[in-house]
Amino acid sequence: MSADTRSVQRWIGGARCSSSSWAPSGYQWSGDNPVLGQRAPVNESVWEHVKLVAVPRLIWNGLTASRLPHRNRLAWAAFLEACTGPAVIVTGYCVYTSVLGRGWFVMDIVLFVLAVAAGRLVNHGVRQGSHRVPGMLPAIVLIVGLLAAFAVFTVWPPELPVFEEPPPDFYHPDAVGRIGLE
Repeated sequence: MSADTRSVQRWIGGARCSSSSWAPSGYQWSGDNPVLGQRAPVNESVWEHVKLVAVPRLIWNGLTASRLPHRNRLAWAAFLEACTGPAVIVTGYCVYTSVLGRGWFVMDIVLFVLAVAAGRLVNHGVRQGSHRVPGMLPAIVLIVGLLAAFAVFTVWPPELPVFEEPPPDFYHPDAVGRIGLE
């Protein structure tokens, strides 16, 4: 990879991190703009964490795909990364809230970091692997379907626990008895 490409990636990565930090405030400041809601978290539900792991990576991988060789391998790597990160978050959240009986903000952050790392490892493994990958069209169809699902479920979330915003005191240690998690 050339020095110019690495420099551009660093700048875009920095901009992406900055925009992610400000995304929740931007959504509120926009008057709950539904277009911004596709990219920004609209509440503290597990769904919003899943969306913040998957959507930026899908967009980033899509933007860089045109400049890299082996596009079919990159498309499958992007799709599998977008599935791995959310799986880590949802599984980890269900396990730790079942064990603790409440939310723990620090664990949410740890899960987010682990989800990003797991997704990147899968992405790297697929891109660098020597195994044969299917053609690019099925991966593109799956990616478009995944992005459509993120858009639809953000606007019209189903009534499932993953999509519900936790009660305001869910992360407070004394909340266990008050929200029925004993």
